Amino acid sequence: MVPPNDHRYALTFFYNCNDETVADPLPTCIEAGEKPKYTPMSFHDFFVTYMDGNYIYRTAEMDED
Repeated sequence: MVPPNDHRYALTFFYNCNDETVADPLPTCIEAGEKPKYTPMSFHDFFVTYMDGNYIYRTAEMDED
């Protein structure tokens, strides 16, 4: 594997997945003894974080559930 000469970007992409689907790196993409750069995250957690960061839609009552 050759290190890139430019910036490298990582993207999380979910397509019609279950809320419990977890995005994490493939074991073959992490060298032995290394930890993943990002913490694995479920689609639900990702989507709530995304929506909270991009839209004002939540109320205190919604968070009580």
